[in-house]
Amino acid sequence: MLEGYSDSNWISDADELYATSGYVFTLGGGAISWRSCKQTILTRSTMEAELTALDTATVEAEWLRELLMDFPVVEKPVPTILMNCDNQTVIVKVNSTIEVCQEVEKLRSNKCDLYSN
Repeated sequence: MLEGYSDSNWISDADELYATSGYVFTLGGGAISWRSCKQTILTRSTMEAELTALDTATVEAEWLRELLMDFPVVEKPVPTILMNCDNQTVIVKVNSTIEVCQEVEKLRSNKCDLYSN
């Protein structure tokens, strides 16, 4: 299973303006992709810095998933990628956003069904 971990360090030094993001992805227990870099946008809170780090990691996760789909030895479809984050506020926000998106999708589906009758 492909698993990702993201984290950030929000302005740990008074001279710093940008937070640091990092992520690592493992497959079968071994690291296959990792990165640590300064964020390119100013964040106003730890939550924003963590969300930015998670967003960066998600882009890499999508790329890795596409790459794995090209390998003939990997089971298809590629299983869901488990993303890990250590910030509870971000976890709650992301999960509530997913729930809202799922509800919107249900409403759109129902609306389409109504028009097709």
